[in-house]
Amino acid sequence: MLAGVESSEGLSGEGGAASKMAHCWQEASVPYHMDLSTGCLSIHDLFMSFDDTPLGAASLAQVHKAVLHDGRTVAVKVQHPKVQAQSSKDILLMEVLVLAVKQLFPEFEFMWLVDEAKKNLPLELDFLNEGRNAEKVAQMLKHFDFLKVPQIYWELSTKRVLLMEFVDGGQVNDRDYMERNKIDVNEISRHLGKMYSEMIFVNGFVHCDPHPGNVLVRKCPGTGKAEIVLLDHGLYQVLTEEFRLDYCHLWQSLIWTDMKSVKKYSQRLGAGDLYPLFTCMLTARSWDSVNRGIGQTPVTATEDSEIRNNAANYLPQISHLLNLVPRQMLLIFKTNDLLRGIEAALGTRASASSFLNMSRCCIKALAAWSRLWWIHLKISVLQFRECAREFIRGTFALLPSLSCVGFFDLGNMAMVPLPSSHPPEENSNSMAHLASQICTQLIGSADLLVCTIIFKGPGPTFGRCGEPRGSLEENNRHVYRDRK
Repeated sequence: MLAGVESSEGLSGEGGAASKMAHCWQEASVPYHMDLSTGCLSIHDLFMSFDDTPLGAASLAQVHKAVLHDGRTVAVKVQHPKVQAQSSKDILLMEVLVLAVKQLFPEFEFMWLVDEAKKNLPLELDFLNEGRNAEKVAQMLKHFDFLKVPQIYWELSTKRVLLMEFVDGGQVNDRDYMERNKIDVNEISRHLGKMYSEMIFVNGFVHCDPHPGNVLVRKCPGTGKAEIVLLDHGLYQVLTEEFRLDYCHLWQSLIWTDMKSVKKYSQRLGAGDLYPLFTCMLTARSWDSVNRGIGQTPVTATEDSEIRNNAANYLPQISHLLNLVPRQMLLIFKTNDLLRGIEAALGTRASASSFLNMSRCCIKALAAWSRLWWIHLKISVLQFRECAREFIRGTFALLPSLSCVGFFDLGNMAMVPLPSSHPPEENSNSMAHLASQICTQLIGSADLLVCTIIFKGPGPTFGRCGEPRGSLEENNRHVYRDRK
């Protein structure tokens, strides 16, 4: 069990090393007090209690549990005092080694690794930047009631020391902890997929270090519901609009098995003729599975073994590909691999839920870009047949300039395009025709309709009486309430 901020799977388990590191607070206290303008106040002046034994330690910092004089329990992340001075030397040494490897093995290209370290390390060493990232992602994903981001306490935070709310829980890959606390592993896996799909496809602001020590799970004390606690916000990737949309298009093409578009958007993302290898790396699936449809066949142990065995044979090509793609893609690769590792540990990787989450977020992101609007439906076929005409009438009554362009069937993972259907006349047969089209083309013989209906047009701005309204889905709920 860990708490607060980042943990280290390597150092925190070595008692002697961790105990020695506890003294770094004394070394860091001088710059800490200088940053805070607190003069020569001791640690006991700042805290009612301070646990010298770190909860976790890593290469850049370690974490202590403390209690403020007002009674708040906090996690204190303290940067190792010599990291700032040492970091530039470490990067220089890395650059020399990479150049040496390049001379000995010209086919291996790892200069991108040096470039990324030069860019990211200064950001990770600025704990105020980490605090800002934490607050930004908390605001960005506030609609997810399952997500907890510890609150930052700015009054005692500096570039080298970060104070935040203390939150405990088990690591996200600890099945035993979840079973003991009656936390559903499948629910956690779904939540994790929703959270990261929203970051990548919709917001373009991605937490890039989701290793198990930085992602905790717990039962929320107030509600008893399962909750994900996201820690260590030092490293985020900000995606450009062009990259984010190309990446959305690529995943949408992979989910729909549109191989022509898979090639197009892979090459737009820099893969060139190596696009088959690129898509295999991105999905962690074989090229055969990509061609058959990654949502159609579950991941098997045989396929995993095949990918691991082939990876060694393609190291030069992989190295070349990593040098070709935009730098934004490198941290996305890392994030995807860490998330897949968590799914593998939980035994949920073969589930289709991650693809459903990605499909929804792809549609949401591309819809916002192309002035499309959507409604998610989960309703019995019988109910839908009975209310289809009312549903369409209500939608067009609120949004008269929209036209219905198609449906994404989440049950069969397929797009169902429809002829452009402009708002039908209230007294014409077109309303019944469109309702019939939906029922005939989309539902088939299934008992439950699960789909996303896609509209094109300027979208909702005001409700019936001029008051601002939210999403299209909210507007439709408003219509039904009024009409019942």
